[in-house]
Amino acid sequence: MGGPFAEVFSEAGLACLVYDHPGFGTSEGELRFEVDPPAQIEGYRDAITFAQSLDGIDPARIGVWGTSFSGGHVLVVAATDRRVRAVVSQVPTTNGWANFRSLVPSVVHPLMHAAIAADRQARAARKPALTIKAASDDPTDMVAMPGLEAYQWLMANGPQVPTWRNEVTVSSIDKFQSYAPESFVRRISPTPLYIR
Repeated sequence: MGGPFAEVFSEAGLACLVYDHPGFGTSEGELRFEVDPPAQIEGYRDAITFAQSLDGIDPARIGVWGTSFSGGHVLVVAATDRRVRAVVSQVPTTNGWANFRSLVPSVVHPLMHAAIAADRQARAARKPALTIKAASDDPTDMVAMPGLEAYQWLMANGPQVPTWRNEVTVSSIDKFQSYAPESFVRRISPTPLYIR
């Protein structure tokens, strides 16, 4: 879904590399629809390595950009990978636990934690990963991204990707709760950082 942004950046004279995170879009990777922040952050770093190998790319002038969840990823990447010379983070997710608590109604928390525990048991028994909808227009559904606005955005944009499904693994929610890119921000300096 980063293609339209890359087109704008390219028109401004920047070379852009767009890729899908493991398990999504045209990328390989199992489990499908597993939102795994450390794996996705590693994907950014692999993309930097690949970009530096391309003709016409100055390996000393690499910048990273991310929005929303990936807006948090680029904060971690810039803090841990000194090849990054500039970072732009657009409406970043900076604290998964705080986001979880603010987005998911408190009455749903025990249900979500029970689902996470059941998923862990299923995986330990080598059963398929449990999944839930990414978003829904039914406020009683247990989803990864509650709210009508999230649902409308996903329904407008998700189907543009041929392999997209309104689905994520339950373990994605488990991983999200421990996601805390805010703890990396102070380590980004002296790399220029723009947060919007």
